[in-house]
Amino acid sequence: PDALQLRPVLPPNATHFALRGIEYMGAVLSLVLDGSGTKMTVAMTSGGSSGKMTLTDSSGKTSVLAKGASAWTGAAQRVTVTVGKDSLSDS
Repeated sequence: PDALQLRPVLPPNATHFALRGIEYMGAVLSLVLDGSGTKMTVAMTSGGSSGKMTLTDSSGKTSVLAKGASAWTGAAQRVTVTVGKDSLSDS
């Protein structure tokens, strides 16, 4: 309940995939998969209570974004999103 885990898969025959307006813990997120389905971009378009979003990828690398900051782009494997925390350990 305190984290959102993303494991996106490009739909069959799709050349691009985007979900915008994902509401989670007071924040609004967008998710975009590139045409090959190998990269995803996550951005916070509206902030939660702290205005911060933490992303942890499957390798354990953690990035913190603030509302309006550049979007995170990485491998489309698994990303854990937490809103309102400065850090998160990948489990």
